[in-house]
Amino acid sequence: MPNQDVDLNRWVALVKGEYRDMPGLNLTRAQVRRMWGLEDGECDLLLQRLQASHFLRVTTSGFFVLDEQLLAPAGR
Repeated sequence: MPNQDVDLNRWVALVKGEYRDMPGLNLTRAQVRRMWGLEDGECDLLLQRLQASHFLRVTTSGFFVLDEQLLAPAGR
């Protein structure tokens, strides 16, 4: 299991980097899965972790986008 955590942490870092490099990026779950070649379970764990950390949020249309809380200036 530790290797699974290491792999997930690598995916989290990779996806965060992509979203930071492309601030307007919005992807569906299927697009995330295809873009990074993830299996269903891996994709779900990755998206759950990114949502739980308030890095991504899912829109009502099903797109994963940067969470506005992340973009708010400090002190607000």
